[in-house]
Amino acid sequence: MSISEIKFKKNNDKTAIIACYSLHKPNILVIDKDWVTARLESSGFTNFQLITENLNQLVGIVNNAEYGSGKIQIAECCDAEVTIDIKDNMSASMTIIPAKGGHPVDLPMVKKALADQGIRHGFLLDAIRIAIVTGEANELVIVEAKPAIDGKDAEFKCVVPEIKVRTPRIAENGNVNYRDLGDITVVERGERIMYRVPATQGSPSTDIFGKIIEPIPGVDTPFAENLKGIIVDKKDPNLLIASETGQPIIVENGITIENTMSLKKVDLSTGNITFEGSIIVIGDVASGMSVQARGDITVKGMVENADLDAGGDILIRGAVIGRDDKQSGSTNIATLKAKGSITAKFTENACLKSNNNVYVQDWVIRSDINAVNEIIVGSNSSSKGQIIGGKIKSGILVKAMSFGSSAGVKTEIEVGNELDVKNGLDSVNTQIFKQEQILKEIHKKIASLKNNPTEHAKRLLEETQHAHVAVDKSIAALHLKRDELKFEKKRTVNAKLIIEKSIFSGVNVCVAGKVKEFKEDTGRRTLTVKDNELVHTFD
Repeated sequence: MSISEIKFKKNNDKTAIIACYSLHKPNILVIDKDWVTARLESSGFTNFQLITENLNQLVGIVNNAEYGSGKIQIAECCDAEVTIDIKDNMSASMTIIPAKGGHPVDLPMVKKALADQGIRHGFLLDAIRIAIVTGEANELVIVEAKPAIDGKDAEFKCVVPEIKVRTPRIAENGNVNYRDLGDITVVERGERIMYRVPATQGSPSTDIFGKIIEPIPGVDTPFAENLKGIIVDKKDPNLLIASETGQPIIVENGITIENTMSLKKVDLSTGNITFEGSIIVIGDVASGMSVQARGDITVKGMVENADLDAGGDILIRGAVIGRDDKQSGSTNIATLKAKGSITAKFTENACLKSNNNVYVQDWVIRSDINAVNEIIVGSNSSSKGQIIGGKIKSGILVKAMSFGSSAGVKTEIEVGNELDVKNGLDSVNTQIFKQEQILKEIHKKIASLKNNPTEHAKRLLEETQHAHVAVDKSIAALHLKRDELKFEKKRTVNAKLIIEKSIFSGVNVCVAGKVKEFKEDTGRRTLTVKDNELVHTFD
């Protein structure tokens, strides 16, 4: 009795697998896809691609026919395929579908696939070679163009080290770094001060299609005009030289030289001092004296109950001490005002007002201090840093080791001028409303006078138009003030009081409008306002 069987063989050109079946009664042969796959593997035909439809047909015939014979092509050889995916005009990746009994991937195949996509530049040859050798790649980046290198903007570099930058520093948050202002740097006439590195054009590149990518050239900003105390070197237009001796101050797109006055001391022998530049006092500023400078004021000694007013920073290496005559009950306050920052060793019976920051190294005793940004007393490396008595008011931060004293000295601390800002905004809005009402009346009057041809009306019209200009300017100034107050209101959100060690009873605190009176001694903490509530955190 003959037995049903299936044999597998290659066709004549060896590009396909033929299943030759011979079925005899009774046909007890039962096959499925797995059976066929196993027989193909044992016959060494694993690299061919199965033809699913024909395979299903073979299974159906063998399992259902009682007898018969025939041939069905159930597999074919397939060459490797290469697909290129273009990410953008700067890169492309390759995926290889491996060969099934056919021609494996090779370099000409990859080159053709790239050429068909119009890719001409940026080939990663090592990646391509490895993919060809292994015959595998799944979204492998094989083309990558380098971007154009944009030009650099002109740079202004100082030749002299430790030059100060005098620019407005209105911080929106509390992250203002503590820094010692240092001594004033003085340069001599003829000294090289700053050089300008001209802008560069950058370097072009080519995308993967061979198209040129142009760089963005740098902005070639020139030196600012009319820089005080500075001349341009005759041999090098990118070099600035000091034309006079003084303090170098970095400004926008350049540098200026401020005249510097140096004094051994300020007392009755020198009289009060007023100077357009910066002032250095080697010794002390005596009681009752006045020192005014458009630039910085540096005092290497101490300041008694004197008045100092600076257009820049004030740096006091010693103490700032006013006199408190307990017998007569009178107090002579030392007063320091600066458009920049104020730094001192310690203060007593003093009034300090800064448009930026105030830094005190040791103590603040019975002093009033007002700063736009931050007030810091003490440092991380010192156990000192007490604020005892007085009124301390800052825009965004007050930080000290301790506040008040065990004697319960009344001390007032305010951070974030919430009430002042609110009152200021209310006042400005009221003024704007009044001015706008006046402007409406002026508009009506002008319209009426324009219809009146008399000479008197013409004179009144001219006067009214002048008034219109004045009110317009007033409203514009009020709007500017309102914008400043809105910014200040935004800053109060970040108001913070940092107590490094302790705060004693008798200290009244106001953070962003939220008030707390300390009635007992309390330890380290940070006070902020969140969700309209005063919050204590213990970092």
